[in-house]
Amino acid sequence: ASVGSLHRLSVNFMDFQNNIQANDTAFCTPEESVLRSPPTSDGPLHFSWNGAESRYLRNGGETRLKVVFPNLLDGETLDADLRLEMPGGDTTVVVIPFGDAPGMFYYNHKVNCIRVSGGFTLGGLHYDFDGRDAYSVMDWGRGVWPRRNQWYWGSASGRIGGRPFGFNIGYGFGDTSAATISAIIADEAAIGMVNTKTTAVRIIPAPGKQVGDT
Repeated sequence: ASVGSLHRLSVNFMDFQNNIQANDTAFCTPEESVLRSPPTSDGPLHFSWNGAESRYLRNGGETRLKVVFPNLLDGETLDADLRLEMPGGDTTVVVIPFGDAPGMFYYNHKVNCIRVSGGFTLGGLHYDFDGRDAYSVMDWGRGVWPRRNQWYWGSASGRIGGRPFGFNIGYGFGDTSAATISAIIADEAAIGMVNTKTTAVRIIPAPGKQVGDT
């Protein structure tokens, strides 16, 4: 059989303190799915299949992510209700062509340093996220790309010196000679590269420091 499109919901869970790890995916064909792709990264999104369900809703300044995933760990259901606080600064948006495939492209919007609060239950345990030090990243894309491709990607968000700091690194997906999805997010300002030039630099005064001090 040849399947050109699938709708899926993936959940990955890692508890380093208790040495617990679980991951699973629910997927179905578009004809069987309630998921409808929104025109922008603002959503909303709704996935439901075989007991697994996820909702991504934005209402004014609040964004909610709710997930129910049965039988994720030893027959236990994951039940999550998370509140996402979107940053007010720069985000990363890029359109990448495929040089050897005219008409094909990848449009990507990444948002780092999204504060997360709320929590989830799994296996009799409850996990809470503190909005002061818990972060996530949104990776939203659209495109038409070749059947065969490869892509390496990494992302992180947190705080350095009490200020938001994050990065995106990517390689191998399309022609990135003119622009790149790689960027550093420092104090909500994006520092990336377009046409081999730095896109932005924010200077933050450091009282008592001289040029060259660290």
